[in-house]
Amino acid sequence: MILTPQRNVFRSPWIWIGGAIVFILFLPNLVWNIQHHFPFVELQENIRRNGRDTPLSFLAFFGQEILAMNPLNLPLWLGGYGSSLFRSRGNGSGRWDGRGFSRRA
Repeated sequence: MILTPQRNVFRSPWIWIGGAIVFILFLPNLVWNIQHHFPFVELQENIRRNGRDTPLSFLAFFGQEILAMNPLNLPLWLGGYGSSLFRSRGNGSGRWDGRGFSRRA
């Protein structure tokens, strides 16, 4: 974002205030993980070390995701994804289009 014309957003104090609030909210979680030596990372290492890890190709992983999220919803996901990719932002509807609110300037 720094390389785009929208970089002037970083001049506003509100983005920095919001970032500070998010950091303060996340800080207890971070401190707990540090004090307990990041238990999730340790769990993942133990799973890998014991050979219980299941490496999947991209297509196999994507297939497992479809099964986990109910295959009947696949047309809905693809429609939403395609809409967010191909919808014009300047449609003037003032409605959410997956990337932000569309408005005519």
